Amino acid sequence: MRHFERASSVGGRAILRGAAWVGGIFLSIVFLYGTSAGADSSSQRLFLDGLGLSTNRLEKIGASVFTADLAVENSRREAALLALVRIDPAGDEVLNSDTAGWSSLMDSPLAEGLYDSERADRGLGELKLPDSDLDLLASCQIGKCRFKLDALGIGQALAAQEDAEATEAQLLSAVQGGLARLMEEYRSGGPENLSPYADKPGSPSRSKPIRQLEQSAQEWLRFYPDLNHHLETFPANTTNSVTDRLQWNVSSVGLRDTVLLEHVMWANAGKEPGFGRAMVLRTLYASHYLEARLQIAMVLDGPTLFGQPGTFLLTIDRVHFDEDVGFIKKRLLNRALSQKARERLTGVHQQSQTAG
Repeated sequence: MRHFERASSVGGRAILRGAAWVGGIFLSIVFLYGTSAGADSSSQRLFLDGLGLSTNRLEKIGASVFTADLAVENSRREAALLALVRIDPAGDEVLNSDTAGWSSLMDSPLAEGLYDSERADRGLGELKLPDSDLDLLASCQIGKCRFKLDALGIGQALAAQEDAEATEAQLLSAVQGGLARLMEEYRSGGPENLSPYADKPGSPSRSKPIRQLEQSAQEWLRFYPDLNHHLETFPANTTNSVTDRLQWNVSSVGLRDTVLLEHVMWANAGKEPGFGRAMVLRTLYASHYLEARLQIAMVLDGPTLFGQPGTFLLTIDRVHFDEDVGFIKKRLLNRALSQKARERLTGVHQQSQTAG
């Protein structure tokens, strides 16, 4: 079980009193619901307490966004954040898989595209690297590279370095080839089938941080068993109730523009009353900073879960960094996660006002 460490909101910051045991609270809510169509007042209060919210505070959530840091197992490698915003009258439509529903979980990318195994370029032909990354690749060596690639990709970058006629296109081709291999490995065997990076000495497990974040999010994913099953067993078992896609983008992460590969999944409804459409975004690859990231968004019915009118969007963001971060850097990273979540969800709230 996880607990909240602290909470904040736009325009102010509130410290939670005591630990709120999220997993236990959510399980209690499920027990109280049973098979009923809604929740009684006691379970609604329990839900609010679990989020660190009072009824008065919930009523004030409109364009403002409530955020709370979540506890993590390894504070030097992980960060986690919860955010909540009102989205009526749009409701489930903000997570429509046919539109830009993932905007609730990701910042506006500098470039993006869909991975397509049927195309010769795998859909990566539009990917361009920042000049700073080309400089890093031009000095890459096995075990010493500031851009994440497998051994074959770094070997191809080395070959380009040794060629007097080498061009930036050859370095880009090495990266595109490495990303395509990663995606095909994932499509054929899931996280456990991913080849290790060769940018640093040693070969840490690629799947371990991905699975750790997945386990840390079970208190939320349990409300969407089909989505959770798809996440756990991909590609062995799939279900018609889950829609998914593989995509790439270049986004600002930390101090560098970062190439990301992601698996996005949608489900139309949760297991219990009040849990609407949900989306999961699993980061498979980041050229800098991250070993793994898992983001969840779920639409919640206010009357059922909170005893309040309206519809809400709850997001969970769990990050696993590729190196230890100190106290000061961790505070800056947590602040950045919170700020970006507020910016994203404020935008989602504004968009929801024109929908419905």
